Amino acid sequence: MVKAYGKIFGSLKPVFDGRNNLYTRDPLPIGNAREELEVTLPGEGKDRLFRVSIKWVAQVSLYGLEEALEGRTRQIPYEAILALDVVMRHLPSMSYTPVGRSFFSSPEGYYHPLGL
Repeated sequence: MVKAYGKIFGSLKPVFDGRNNLYTRDPLPIGNAREELEVTLPGEGKDRLFRVSIKWVAQVSLYGLEEALEGRTRQIPYEAILALDVVMRHLPSMSYTPVGRSFFSSPEGYYHPLGL
């Protein structure tokens, strides 16, 4: 998706939580508009077409997390923790199979249809 829509993503490397949220370091050049994208993934015998909708929702601030870690506040910002969790799990999920909160290596000789 990132390669196919280089005009939108440019040099940004987004991470996806597997459900609803896509995070990028900098804002996408779509503003507050909803962008509809079509993504084709190779499947077993037949390609699968997905329609993806992207819309800016909020900016995640790490300031509140810093304040909590330094003991200046007791309020821990859940959205900052969630965003950091997604970012830190992204790279291992590209090499290993995530199952719940764990990662597993593929069996010997396993063919992965997504090319990972």
